[in-house]
Amino acid sequence: MPIQDLPHEILSLIFSYLDPKSVVKFKLLSNSLQSITKDPFAQTQLLCNHYGKGQVLYAVYANHRKLLTEKFGTILLHKKDVAIPRFVAQLMVRDYHTKAPNPPPLTFYVAIINATFAKYEDLSLFKESDHRKFETLVRSTPTDPTIIPKLRDLIINYKFFPTRAESHKLVCESIYLLGRLDLTLITDLQRYTGFQLEHINNAVLENVFENTISISLLKSFLKVGFQLTDLSVKRAIATARPIVLDILIEMIDPTRLKLLVHQTIHELFGPYLDKDLSLNVPWDSKSVQRIIRKFGISDDVIAEALLSDKSSVCTMDQMFPNFPVTRVYLKTRPYEIWQYVIDNYGPEHPFSIACFDDALSRAVADDYLHELIHYYLDQGIVLRPRHIKILACRVLHRNMTSSALDVLIHLKSQVLERHRISFGPFQNDKDHTTQIQADELTAFHLALHKDFLNNADWKQRSSTMQIQGGLMVGAFRIDRTPRDVTEFIRIGRELSSSIEKWGCASDEVLVRDRQPQSMPETFKLRSWCKVQIQKLCMTSCRD
Repeated sequence: MPIQDLPHEILSLIFSYLDPKSVVKFKLLSNSLQSITKDPFAQTQLLCNHYGKGQVLYAVYANHRKLLTEKFGTILLHKKDVAIPRFVAQLMVRDYHTKAPNPPPLTFYVAIINATFAKYEDLSLFKESDHRKFETLVRSTPTDPTIIPKLRDLIINYKFFPTRAESHKLVCESIYLLGRLDLTLITDLQRYTGFQLEHINNAVLENVFENTISISLLKSFLKVGFQLTDLSVKRAIATARPIVLDILIEMIDPTRLKLLVHQTIHELFGPYLDKDLSLNVPWDSKSVQRIIRKFGISDDVIAEALLSDKSSVCTMDQMFPNFPVTRVYLKTRPYEIWQYVIDNYGPEHPFSIACFDDALSRAVADDYLHELIHYYLDQGIVLRPRHIKILACRVLHRNMTSSALDVLIHLKSQVLERHRISFGPFQNDKDHTTQIQADELTAFHLALHKDFLNNADWKQRSSTMQIQGGLMVGAFRIDRTPRDVTEFIRIGRELSSSIEKWGCASDEVLVRDRQPQSMPETFKLRSWCKVQIQKLCMTSCRD
């Protein structure tokens, strides 16, 4: 039996339990089903089931004003157990006098005002604001004995509940303060207004963990309906407060807690791609270090969190096959994490090498980034032949020429020093971190010539255009080679000459240099013309 052949009452009942996404699909099935979606009786039942009878009136006024007809309002107000919160009438009066956009029909407005007045019998109360009164009470001095009775009166007798129209952070903070005053007020809020905790669960528990906390306080919040969801636990772990971590260790199953700790580390070292499901907490190096020590996080877990592909390996002359190397590269400002890595793992660790390659590859004209690159160099990070190509690209950037030049100068002095230590008179004192082999010198020589000294395309770009990022992103034409680029080329030639003197020049470069250079087209044309003229002269002399 096709669904559209069912009785109208059955179809209306089915429709009333659909979620918002299913409603759209439901009305596309047939014309008869579409007519049910326009039935005011079915619409009111759908909204009552979705929002609850304690909050449906506010939800309709705030989110579904297109439905506010006189008939719809009459049906809604006559439904059994539908609450008429006083603050909704106050909100409508305020919107009416301030001429807010999208006003409801006057008949609906009058119906709500009349119904509210008939229920509360005091029109002067419409001049007050239950929202303002609630926020004032929850933030008052807790020692005042009249606060709790006034709040209970607002909730039970006037059906007040905090709404999402206010700041989400403000609502969550108010619920937390309400619970600190008396947790039974939160129970009353759920019982008399249908207030749902799942929308604010994580944020309220975040307030609990960030303020004065004890196991008994946390358990009392859990007793009234809050839950230790995965996200709330991960945000608690991210605070790294010793008392919070001890409470979590005592209250949560060890297997689950271990998994959540690993997920927290993974999110802290990566980008926050979903604002609702991600941690969205600022990076704090001390907190991260405290978590790692408290739970004994291994380097394998850090590698999984930090690197895009922990099996990815670079060589002295080849970059990491995966770019970006670190997941944190996708953050707007990953510099604090990169600095944390070099400070805690040292310049020889693969984590530091990966972070440095990403920092050097980041095409952003940022003073903090330039300082971080030099900080890595000061800490002893070793520049390799693979970095030549990155520097050759950076120097073409309008705001990076100076930084690229400084790094190349550092690279040159580093290579000279490493050669002196490796092949000088004090070879026995050399450290393995400063050694340089002949094959690496050869790779440096090849990279210098391949990436810019003998690269015709690079030379043309360096003298005719500059790249710029940021708001003025694009390529800009220039008339001559910038001074820093000229100096960059000079430093590269000096290093290339030194390597050739040491006998470590690349055979590929030497063979290319020995090959006869092709003559320019203009020179070829002049030679051809000269030969032709000579032939004509000889022919005329014979004649």
